[in-house]
Amino acid sequence: SVKQMLGQKLMLDLRYYCTEAPKQGKCKTPMTQLPAELATLIRDYDIGGVILFAENLDSVEQIIQLNRDLQNAAQSSALKLPLFIGIDQEGGRVARLPRSLATSFSGNMAIGATYAEHGTAFASTVGKALAEELLPLGINVNFAPTVDVNVNPLNPVINVRAFGEDAQQVA
Repeated sequence: SVKQMLGQKLMLDLRYYCTEAPKQGKCKTPMTQLPAELATLIRDYDIGGVILFAENLDSVEQIIQLNRDLQNAAQSSALKLPLFIGIDQEGGRVARLPRSLATSFSGNMAIGATYAEHGTAFASTVGKALAEELLPLGINVNFAPTVDVNVNPLNPVINVRAFGEDAQQVA
């Protein structure tokens, strides 16, 4: 149905969840367990995915349970399709998993600096290691590494998160 197709195109940010509206400001309660209301929403609207952030992730056991609960909610939907469970785990400056649970790597710019001598070897090794750490936790989409190009060295967001300044090399 159209409703199901729309639901499949949604990826929910589940960083924070409050059962009641905060008296002041925004909700800042980290969602580390799946509330029944959100499980129902995922089920009833055939949601296609969620993205998790550092605030959602405490321990291996907790992460696995959260992802299991998310997938169970999706499996109880009419479409019974698994969720995309995403994260932005670059392994360098941006790491959503607790540092005690995941390998830290040099940033993408440092990896990009090895391209002339080593080609994509280090980028491939890091990508494989990230996948091997994320998949057992139930995370099946990593929004990193990206193909951002550092075209503006003053950009504080991209900066060392890019593999370099040359689009061909980054590609």
